[in-house]
Amino acid sequence: MKRPLLLKLAPNRWKGLIYYRFYRKQPERFAPLFEKADLALAPGCQMLSLVPTDYVSECIALMGFFELDLSRRMVERAQSGGRLVDVGANMGYFPLLWLSTSPRTTCLAFEPVKRNQDIIRRNMIHNRFEDRLQLIPMAAGERKSTMLFDPGDEEQTGWGSLAVTDQARSYKVDVVRLDDVITDNEPIDVLKIDTEGADPLVLRGAERLLQQHQIREIFFEHNRPGLENLGLSDTEAQDFLRSHEYDVECLDDPSARVTTWRAIPANG
Repeated sequence: MKRPLLLKLAPNRWKGLIYYRFYRKQPERFAPLFEKADLALAPGCQMLSLVPTDYVSECIALMGFFELDLSRRMVERAQSGGRLVDVGANMGYFPLLWLSTSPRTTCLAFEPVKRNQDIIRRNMIHNRFEDRLQLIPMAAGERKSTMLFDPGDEEQTGWGSLAVTDQARSYKVDVVRLDDVITDNEPIDVLKIDTEGADPLVLRGAERLLQQHQIREIFFEHNRPGLENLGLSDTEAQDFLRSHEYDVECLDDPSARVTTWRAIPANG
C-alpha cells in the first residue's frame, strides 16, 4: 500500500500539517503501512510491526518520520560515522536512522519495555543492522538498582517512565548507570535521552562520561509533567550539564510542557 498522494508529494516540512488536517487517527484506512513503512530520511530502510493505536507509529506509517528536526540532525551527525547511545529507544526509529546513514555507525540502545524490545530486534534483523546495534533491555538511571516503571497508556509505545509511586500497571525494571555500561574511552558522538522526565537521573548516572567530555553532543527531552511526577526540578538536567561545562540550548519554545534540548561541551 502506498501513502496518500498528498503526503507522498508534499515536502517533508509540510507533511505534519497535512497529516494532522486529513489523516490523523485513521489507522484502519492504512493498516498495511503499519506492517511495513518506508523511512523518509533513510532510503531503503523500513520499519515493521508499527502499532496502529500509537502516535509515534502513526507518524512513521503515514509520513515516514517522527520529530523531523531531530531526525534531520541525527542523519547529519551520522554522515561521518560514529556511535549513538539511545536511552529510551522506544521501537528503534532513531537507531534505524543512525545505522542506515553510514556503515561506520554503531548504536547502543536502552529500552526496558518488552514489546518495544521485540520490535527493535525485528527491525534490526529486517534491515540487516543487528551486528551494529547492542540492545540493553534495561532502563538507565542514577544508580544500579531496581525501580518501578509505569508503562503509561497501553495504546502508546513511548509514554512509559520510571516511577516513584506504585501505579495500577507499574512493574519493576532493572536500572543501570551509563558509566557502568560504557567503560571504554571511545567518544560517544550522540547521546539521545527520551525517558518521559527521567533525564536528570540518566545524566547523573553518566557523570564520568560527562566529566571527561566523552559525549560530544546530547539531545534530551525535557518533560515537565514527567519531572514533576518524579519529584525532580524543572532545570535539574540543564543545571547538571552546565556544572560539567556543557553549553545547553532549547530547540523549541522553552515555555512548552515538552521540549527538546541540545548540549555540547563548552570548550568545543
